[in-house]
Amino acid sequence: AWDAKYKPNLDWNHAWGAAPANILPRYLLGVRPLKPGFALAAIQPQPGALAHVEGTVPTIRGPIRVVVDAQPLKLTVTIPANMTANVALPSSTACTPLLDGQPKQPTVSGGVSWVEGVGSGEHTLRCQ
Repeated sequence: AWDAKYKPNLDWNHAWGAAPANILPRYLLGVRPLKPGFALAAIQPQPGALAHVEGTVPTIRGPIRVVVDAQPLKLTVTIPANMTANVALPSSTACTPLLDGQPKQPTVSGGVSWVEGVGSGEHTLRCQ
């Protein structure tokens, strides 16, 4: 119903009113499951023109924390103890990713460079 005259008990507490609760973690922070129960997660932030983005996504295995700083480009992720993740830098330019200061060979899929199999703990990704 689009008007209170047709349905007087309208509220904003239904699924269609909560779309940002899905869009922010899945697209802005880029966190989504790749295997059941988040055994393997994808982290592909898409901050657009935002200078700083951060958030925590609860999962059944524990919280995933994502922090993106645009200048200079830096992505910090915290992955729970019983999970691995494939992580992509939010960059349209090709670069050699540095994971915790060490160069990593990315896997390119759909024009996106992924660092695969990032283990639990806090990790920092940058472009070299």
